[in-house]
Amino acid sequence: MAAAAAEALRAAARAAGSRVLSGRQGRVPPHLLAVGVLLPPALAFAGKSFWPAANCDDGNRLVSRSRLTPAVQCEEVKAASSSLPKVVESIPTEVNLKTSIVRLYQYESCPFCRKVRSCLDYHRIPYEIVEVHPLSKAESKLISPDYVKVPILRIDTADGQSFQLRDSKTIVPPVFWSLFQTQLQLS
Repeated sequence: MAAAAAEALRAAARAAGSRVLSGRQGRVPPHLLAVGVLLPPALAFAGKSFWPAANCDDGNRLVSRSRLTPAVQCEEVKAASSSLPKVVESIPTEVNLKTSIVRLYQYESCPFCRKVRSCLDYHRIPYEIVEVHPLSKAESKLISPDYVKVPILRIDTADGQSFQLRDSKTIVPPVFWSLFQTQLQLS
């Protein structure tokens, strides 16, 4: 039964000038059989399948979906992108690191993360460590889906602003400068 349905999909795809994504040895995966997705040849990639988003306004947008993660709908993408912290190269002058919530997204054994940790420890800045899984990187994808490296320093201020700094070369100098400015304002 499934073989007949797969052949019917392939025949329809050939007639339409498209290819059906197929699994190993030319078999169509069951999730494609259920939906019957036909894709143009340029969008048929091995390993990932690109599906038309069901709840998008434009209808032409494609959403990537791997086998291990659930599908992401457009509303979820829009909601997640609106709550992402702003990426900055320097810490704004009105932000006090000692009174803000500081989170360091890191790997335990990463030397660049250790550099940032030692800077925060030296200046006695309270911070939380968020250990990122090295393969899935699920923890860092929540705040920076377009950036897969660590360290990432997230700063949440008392007035609701949220910032993130990426890479140790970008994090350490602004931390030093911010604390220097705070000491100048106190004197």
